[in-house]
Amino acid sequence: MKKKIIVLSTLITSLVLLIMFALGAIINREAIYSEARSNLVTITQIYASSYNQNNKLLTIDNENIRETIIDQNGVVILDSKEQDVSQFENHLNREEIQYALKGTPKIVERYSSSLNISMMYYALKVGTDNSYVFVRVAYTISNIDGYVYNYLPYFISIYFLLMLIYFVVIIYISKYTMKPLLKIKDNLEEIIDGNYHPEITLLKDDEINKIVSKIDILNLKLNSAFAETRDQKEKLDYILNNIADGIIVFDCSLNIVLINRNAYKIFERKNLNGKNFIFLTDNETFSQNLTVIQKSHKTITFKLEINNVYFVNFTYTESGLILAVLTNITYEANEGKIRSEFFANASHELKTPLTSIKGFNELIELNVKDPKIKKYTEKISEESLRLLGLIEDMMSLSKLENKKILNPISLDCLNETDEVFNELSLLANKKNISLKVEGNTNILMEKEDLHKMLKNLIENAIKYNNVGGYVLVHLSNNQKENFIEVKDNGFGIPTKDLSRIFERFYRVDESRSRDSGGTGLGLAIVKHIVNVYGGEIKVSSIINIGTTFTIVFEK
Repeated sequence: MKKKIIVLSTLITSLVLLIMFALGAIINREAIYSEARSNLVTITQIYASSYNQNNKLLTIDNENIRETIIDQNGVVILDSKEQDVSQFENHLNREEIQYALKGTPKIVERYSSSLNISMMYYALKVGTDNSYVFVRVAYTISNIDGYVYNYLPYFISIYFLLMLIYFVVIIYISKYTMKPLLKIKDNLEEIIDGNYHPEITLLKDDEINKIVSKIDILNLKLNSAFAETRDQKEKLDYILNNIADGIIVFDCSLNIVLINRNAYKIFERKNLNGKNFIFLTDNETFSQNLTVIQKSHKTITFKLEINNVYFVNFTYTESGLILAVLTNITYEANEGKIRSEFFANASHELKTPLTSIKGFNELIELNVKDPKIKKYTEKISEESLRLLGLIEDMMSLSKLENKKILNPISLDCLNETDEVFNELSLLANKKNISLKVEGNTNILMEKEDLHKMLKNLIENAIKYNNVGGYVLVHLSNNQKENFIEVKDNGFGIPTKDLSRIFERFYRVDESRSRDSGGTGLGLAIVKHIVNVYGGEIKVSSIINIGTTFTIVFEK
């Protein structure tokens, strides 16, 4: 800054002085020219008043002045520089002669071809005995310019002397001015290094003292803020490093901004701060989902198997960062797997004896005539069918939970809905319930899963409906999503139960569910199918008005 001040101020001062000297030279030259013109007029007037027509020779001691006598026809009669005037051209058309002839004498500047120099000319008309003549005086301009140029070395010497004095003075002033600023710079550097200690300032500049005082206050506030930040960081680091979950924060370029100790353990890596996610893992599922949330900005959850099983949640924050939380669910996964296997095995083992019981009961029913025994056999048959339906649902649910490979095809939802309507037409006719479908859409899904999903929803809508009610299935889509909506005007679901209806064996009304023959697994199966294909299911219901299930699948 000091150098800039010196250089800039020197350039400005130099320019100002040059302009001043140039203006001075111009003004001085003009003043000399003005004086020369005045002298020329005076000399001409003197020569004109002293003109003697009998004089045959003009002699002037001043070499810069030239006198010429011209007759009325423009012929040169006498000249102070040349005795032989016969060689001169006719001067009648010369500008200064014409002005004198008109009675309005005027100074004319012109190059003299005879003397090869620039001259000032002035002529006066002088009467004689018989006629008149012109007395003309010329003054050398180069003599005037030479007089001006004689002052130029003095101007240059004064200019450089002033610049030298100014340079010395500006260095001293800048050094004096910069001293307190350098003090401020030192103070700020000490603040940055964390070594600054407030002190009583004794500088001569009151304004600088005020600034340094403000720096002292700023330093106290910064120290307090730094201390608080350090404390908060230590607490955050402690929490992050002792939390059971693995936590990673990525920036918009998927570089790692923050990673805690457990995340390092999960991926068996070290020192990844600032590095791209590719240094973290080569797991395809993790990488794909991270790339998806970078573009979609939507929350993503999925399971990840890296030595253990983890539930991973990707969240896109308002500040443009991606937060990844990895929760170890190995125990739950193993427990769920064992439970699912037991569930599937038990269901399978129960199905065989139940089928046998149902078959033997049908034989008894055919051979027994006693009404009381027949009543019992009908009850056994009814309960057997209910148990077999329950086992079928349990096996379906177990199959969905263990489903890892999907083979979806594009299915026409209108055709599938019509098939379900045909299957459930007897059940609907018993309660005089109308079945209707509107619109259409195609969904990528396995046929069996789509059929189960639609059947469970429509069957529930029929079972828990009033006599003479309706079930409406509305199918639609847009550029991004497919929609399936199943609507009825049945009993409705209380608000307090809406959050639990997808739980296994949860019943809103135990007696009504048993009477309808429900297993308590229908909506759990629907929820699992929707989750398996990455969809979302919502429900809205009003008591005695009806219920609407809405399923959304991304295309």
